[in-house]
Amino acid sequence: MVKNNVISFLMTVVISVVTYMLYLIPNYIYRFDQHSKSQLAFFVPLLAITLILFVVTGRYVLKDTGSPVKNVVSLILPFIIGILITFTPTNGVNPLGLYFAYSAPFAGIAGVLNLVQGFFTTDIGPGVTFSAVPSLLFLLGLQWQSRLRKPL
Repeated sequence: MVKNNVISFLMTVVISVVTYMLYLIPNYIYRFDQHSKSQLAFFVPLLAITLILFVVTGRYVLKDTGSPVKNVVSLILPFIIGILITFTPTNGVNPLGLYFAYSAPFAGIAGVLNLVQGFFTTDIGPGVTFSAVPSLLFLLGLQWQSRLRKPL
């Protein structure tokens, strides 16, 4: 279980960093206005690819522990770290960059739903929700893996 937790956290960081860089490229090149239609045309496919990456990682990289409850426990670390980042105090540090980098795979959802204004303020609902998404997608991939192994 510990191995799955560490791997799922590392894969969340890798996917987040890659996605963050991919989000920055068109913003730098095209200088998108906030919530422009051309921005959404880029973010929606990138979001779909990111969601698929999380599920496929759960399917092929993580190990099934044998029961759904153990699988949930083995994937809790990315959620806990996301919650800690969400509740990080702002004592002279810019946690927003850290939070955005960690939750970058889901910035497309925030843009589509126009949550960005509340995303980095006192509204913690999106932060908590988006912190849970990587673990849930990894779990979906693990459940897919375990269902394929069970005989019909």
